[in-house]
Amino acid sequence: MVRETSLSVNDLIYPMFSAYGTRIKKEISSMPGIYQQSIEHIVEEAQEVYDLGIPAVILFASRRRRTR
Repeated sequence: MVRETSLSVNDLIYPMFSAYGTRIKKEISSMPGIYQQSIEHIVEEAQEVYDLGIPAVILFASRRRRTR
């Protein structure tokens, strides 16, 4: 027997990429529609993702650049 794969919104994890600073929203060229963004944008987008019924996000944090 062969079973087809089923996929639902409950199986999704939405990737989010942080950027150090404020008012930053820069599209990632290799991932259209996905942005590296500052915390105020991440909070807004996380709410939109939640409203769509996507149950999880994965946050990729950027490292703060050292200043000497």
